[in-house]
Amino acid sequence: MLRALAIAAVVFATLLATQGAIVRALGAGLGCPDWPLCHGALTPPPGDTKALIEYIHRIVASIGGLVIVAAGVAAIVLGRRLLIRRLGVAIVLLLGVQVLLGALTVLTELPPWIVTIHLGTASVLMGLLTTVAVVAQPRDPAAGRADGRLLRLAGLAAGAVLALILAGGFTAASGAGGVCPDWPLCEGQILPLGGSSEHQLVHMLHRLIAAAATYALFHLALALWRRRQTYPLAARFGLIALALAGVQVAVGALNAIFAVPAAVTAFHSFLAQWLWVSAVAAVAALWAFGAAMPSAQRAAPPVEASARVPLARDLIALTKPRIVAELLVTTVAAMVVAARGLPAVTVVVATLIGGMLAAGAAAVFNGIYDRDIDRLMLRTKERALPAERVPPRTAAAWGAGLFLGSILVLWLGVSWIAAALAAGAFTIYVGVYT
Repeated sequence: MLRALAIAAVVFATLLATQGAIVRALGAGLGCPDWPLCHGALTPPPGDTKALIEYIHRIVASIGGLVIVAAGVAAIVLGRRLLIRRLGVAIVLLLGVQVLLGALTVLTELPPWIVTIHLGTASVLMGLLTTVAVVAQPRDPAAGRADGRLLRLAGLAAGAVLALILAGGFTAASGAGGVCPDWPLCEGQILPLGGSSEHQLVHMLHRLIAAAATYALFHLALALWRRRQTYPLAARFGLIALALAGVQVAVGALNAIFAVPAAVTAFHSFLAQWLWVSAVAAVAALWAFGAAMPSAQRAAPPVEASARVPLARDLIALTKPRIVAELLVTTVAAMVVAARGLPAVTVVVATLIGGMLAAGAAAVFNGIYDRDIDRLMLRTKERALPAERVPPRTAAAWGAGLFLGSILVLWLGVSWIAAALAAGAFTIYVGVYT
């Protein structure tokens, strides 16, 4: 029952996202300029086509919302694993946020950045539902842990697809969808910088992200196919994602050549959502089920190979790169909101590099301080500092170098205010939070 509800919710979510793209393509996003009513009434005015289109979107959203809530509640109540129950809570909470964003999108008259956030939240919600649908399947008790490198590759590919969806949403909402009538270049250029419009730059950045996402999906599908006997479910999802990416590229070319007709735009959005679902499903299948191990391997004692872990890998692990990546995502979102559009690329790059170095440095010093209690916890005792693979002095020198590098990059690449803010955040994290 739980899996069926989750799959139904995924289908509704993809249809809602596609319908939202149709509403935007037809210029009906403000057909009902108020919320939750439509021109102050429960039903749209007779004869107002755009109001009717937007009203139908809201009706379908209400029905889909009920299905999604049912899936979330079922995950909380019926989930046999703690992960599923937590995903259920996240689904219910995120749906509430999505409803508020939908209202804000209308009341603020469709600014591109709010439309993009609305789309991004819908995609994350879709990803959570997909994970529930995959993880709710019975798990083979012989399944071991998935290959870490393969799991990271799958996560990178899924992240690239999400970035592609957000870039596509911003491109469409900002009116940059039809500014490059040729393909794959834009007026013969990869990045039209000199004398070209901001919309053309936005459009071509979207194409470059699409190329990067397709490249990542190709490598993922190839790696999973080579190990299809070990990861059969993930391999199927990887191939589906790659096939959808190929079709998506072709439809994107049609979008450019034929001036973005509404039907092609809607199909483009539909494919993007299912591409995202397939990529997330591959990650979930790898992470939740792992690989079936021979009985002899399962009976073997844990391999104590801490001495063989490369120093470079340990130093990178001390920076907690996954947490840093989450911080960088919110950083870009805040910059887009503050600039009311896409900031200068050089400023974005400098901010991300400087922020990554500062956050990594703070994580290193936090790990140095906590290494004694980390030895007491099963989850943390094998980290580099509590396991004594990296001496505290080496870690301190590494963290100090990262911190000084962050200040230098932010001062020269952004502003002294950005450098001061990073230093203040570092001080609070290390000196107060830790």
